[in-house]
Amino acid sequence: MDQLKELKEAKRAAEEVIERIDHALSSLESASSWGLWDLFGGDFFSSWMKRGKIQDANMDLQAISSSLNTLNKELEDVNMRLPSEISDTLGDHAFDLWFDNIFTDIRVQGEIKDSLQELKDFRGQIISLIKKINADMQNLFQVSSLAHFQNKGYDGLVSIEEMLSYGDTGFGTYHALNGEMIVLDGIAYRALGDCRVERATRRETTPFATLGFLDDEKSYDCKINGDIKTLMERLTALTQNTQAPVIACLTGVFQEMVVHGVWPVTKPYQELNLIIRKQAIYTFQEIRGRLVGVFCPPSANGLNVVGWHFHFLSDDLKVGGHVNDLWVQSLMVTFSVKKELVLIKP
Repeated sequence: MDQLKELKEAKRAAEEVIERIDHALSSLESASSWGLWDLFGGDFFSSWMKRGKIQDANMDLQAISSSLNTLNKELEDVNMRLPSEISDTLGDHAFDLWFDNIFTDIRVQGEIKDSLQELKDFRGQIISLIKKINADMQNLFQVSSLAHFQNKGYDGLVSIEEMLSYGDTGFGTYHALNGEMIVLDGIAYRALGDCRVERATRRETTPFATLGFLDDEKSYDCKINGDIKTLMERLTALTQNTQAPVIACLTGVFQEMVVHGVWPVTKPYQELNLIIRKQAIYTFQEIRGRLVGVFCPPSANGLNVVGWHFHFLSDDLKVGGHVNDLWVQSLMVTFSVKKELVLIKP
């Protein structure tokens, strides 16, 4: 949840930069208009107005520089950076207006024109940054495709550190199937073959994972009174969605939890279904914990499992794994319906 909060703060900082850029553009465009009048036969009043607008623009540029410092700090919190083309000295521009003659007027008019273009280009880059932040918040992300993964694609493709920049909630597995992955609160856990849980390192890699940012502003008390099939039906009714991806966290006491983990494999790799058949299945009674649930619509066929899929993590962080079945009375459910499923690695 902290990562989502940081993304929202970064977006607000970027929007503040846009507001300041727009104000500077207005000042510079006005200065340019007064400058043309001053250049082609203006009087003291036009020169005075031009100088006033340029002073406004100088203050705006300083304000942009201050806002950029804030934005850079917010972007560091979410492992993002401003585009390299954006000059760190944008706010250092100042116009020398102490000499009022034709040569100075021409030079200043040229500087205004250059700064206008630079600010417009800069504004476009910040808009692109905001779009990326929006995509990070609104989409569900996936490392590799299910088709590739099932075709013995067990070698890690993306580091856990990079993966976590795309979401704070999700699941998957690790290089060479070294455990079932559960991601909650921006932390990646591993459920081993005996369903014991340990925390993964950020240096490890994943061949297959699905995750996104979960907005916890609204939770629902969902009555289940049934097994995993009943849970899926209740969630589909609750989300009122069958055509878009969903990421969910479900919290409660499970009367029964049936899970499996996975032990790492070595090359030459076997078929996935043969590996899974060899894994032991464990049943836990009256266990408190959280489910990470992902729903993928029919349009995701081939990319991911269509329908609901769950991984479990106990509250004491001792056991977890891929959920085979369960029985539960009720759960607190938090979910986010996402715009689309985005592949970040082929």
